[in-house]
Amino acid sequence: MVDAPTKDDVELCIVLGGDGTILRALQRYAGTGCRCSRSTFGQIGFLATVEPQDIEDGIRRALSGDFELLRLPAIVLDGPDDRSQNGTQTAINDVAIHRKVGERVAKLAYALDGEEAGSVRCDGLVVATPAGSTGYNLANGGPVMAWGWRGSSCRSSRRTR
Repeated sequence: MVDAPTKDDVELCIVLGGDGTILRALQRYAGTGCRCSRSTFGQIGFLATVEPQDIEDGIRRALSGDFELLRLPAIVLDGPDDRSQNGTQTAINDVAIHRKVGERVAKLAYALDGEEAGSVRCDGLVVATPAGSTGYNLANGGPVMAWGWRGSSCRSSRRTR
């Protein structure tokens, strides 16, 4: 079903799609305790846990609870934003922060648990979780991180002094 209403009290979400669909489901149910079984039907399936040829067995296993639980780290952004009620956004993959178009180089600072971890003058920052490390992070020269790694990568683009 496309654009079906979602509920918060869901125990299992079976996702059939590509990485974009999988990311939307993971973001939607982040922090709710809902488990997501992911099968790829898109072009790229980095985030999939079940291959298309194994879909019948994958759904059977998901419904019976026969799966390994992998908790993915997320990036939480706090700041003014009209799209959410309190300005907090959650990203499962990565976050790209850019200077305003037409503006000069920006000084961007980032914090961990409310404490400033660093700042840099640049055109932008890419912050990635292990699940997102093969996307913009890798294209920007960042490391590929193994799933299960409890960390993130923060890379600046066009760094200046």
